[in-house]
Amino acid sequence: MAPLEETLSAEEIAGAQESLRQLATGYQASRALHTAVRLDVFSALDETAMTAAELSSRLHSDSYATELLLSTLVAMGLVEKNQDSFVNSAIGKILLTKDSNWYQGQFINLIADTWEPWERLEDTVRKGGPVGIPPLFNNDKVRAMRDTASVIAPLLVSALDLSRVRRVLELGGGPASYALAIAQAAPETEVTVMEFTQASSITRDAVAASGLGNRVRVDSGDYLMRDLGREAYDLILFSDVLGSVPRDTARDLLKRSHAALVSEGRCVVHEFLLRDDRTGPLPCTLYALQLLLGSENSHAWSGWEVTDAMQSQGFIRIQVIPLQPTLRSLIVGCRP
Repeated sequence: MAPLEETLSAEEIAGAQESLRQLATGYQASRALHTAVRLDVFSALDETAMTAAELSSRLHSDSYATELLLSTLVAMGLVEKNQDSFVNSAIGKILLTKDSNWYQGQFINLIADTWEPWERLEDTVRKGGPVGIPPLFNNDKVRAMRDTASVIAPLLVSALDLSRVRRVLELGGGPASYALAIAQAAPETEVTVMEFTQASSITRDAVAASGLGNRVRVDSGDYLMRDLGREAYDLILFSDVLGSVPRDTARDLLKRSHAALVSEGRCVVHEFLLRDDRTGPLPCTLYALQLLLGSENSHAWSGWEVTDAMQSQGFIRIQVIPLQPTLRSLIVGCRP
């Protein structure tokens, strides 16, 4: 067999090198975005087009360095340049200005805060668990959850038939974005959001601000341990919960959810799902590493693993519903 380098053209090797370079330097683009969000570049540019000098004066930053950052944001498609002035692109305006309903800045800041744990990935892989102090679950994380949920909630609601749903339970609801979206889409529903006590104040604030407090209530406590009731709900939803707890706890949660559903009631699992062979997609494998950096007890799931766990607890007619164009999916199972 000929050596590999003899079977590839110089152009193919150069293309592979470029792909490798992009993988090796991906953190550079990330840090440029993190910095722009921390400086609130996009909110400033949303008011009026500015030159780099004008923006640097506004931000109290260096003019030349600010121009380099702006040029990088143009290359990313987040900012546009017209002669010497810069302005937000459509993506920058919709997702990165603080006045937008779909602002993602708090989520990006949370990702930026995981920089230090990722620097310890080598030691984490050697040890098999987090090295040092894992990131804490705090209000900043709940606010970041609200950013992502604001975009995904309409997709989630449209993927579910809510016509016969009257009683809903969301476990680990965080900012209650999904619970509120369900309540808005199905006016006859009553929704209970169970959330850990340390995060439930933001949940309560979100419900109060929504004007839906008469149909959406917050129940504080450890939903991983408590009884969820018997035949009390038509639909139970948990988002990014299974991957954050030990496998045995996840299966027990599915068991208690099964008992809490009425006949033909549905359990909806909302997660980043690995392929069945666990080799992708890349963002999902990176999410699995992120879970490992945070806790030895966190494990990413494949679609087959969730389906198998639900079947073992008695759920039937299980289906996987991709929330395109995102990499998230719903796995929906029914209680007989």
